[in-house]
Amino acid sequence: MAHADINTPTVEPRISWWHLIGATPALVVALSAISFTGLESPLFWAAQVFAGVLYLPVLLLDARQVRLLDTEWQPKTWRYVLLGLGVLYTAGFFSLVLSPYYLYKRRKYVKTL
Repeated sequence: MAHADINTPTVEPRISWWHLIGATPALVVALSAISFTGLESPLFWAAQVFAGVLYLPVLLLDARQVRLLDTEWQPKTWRYVLLGLGVLYTAGFFSLVLSPYYLYKRRKYVKTL
């Protein structure tokens, strides 16, 4: 009987949520650039808050998906709930720090980034 490779996932991911985790900081930077031009509107603020609100469920879905894989890194849900709430509280700005960190850890252990 052949042994399974330790880096082989036990469950193949169906959806790549990490794309949205990486896109959130780009959205925040783009919206911040718009604010410097003076083109702010209610739509601008709605999009900024939407970036913060969208981030938490996407982060949790991806962390759950990573936990289904057979990897050394198993993201702690409670930790990312707290960090995701920080992103929500700062209207997305904390994602400029959290996203690169999370994606670095994900890439290091999952290797499907």
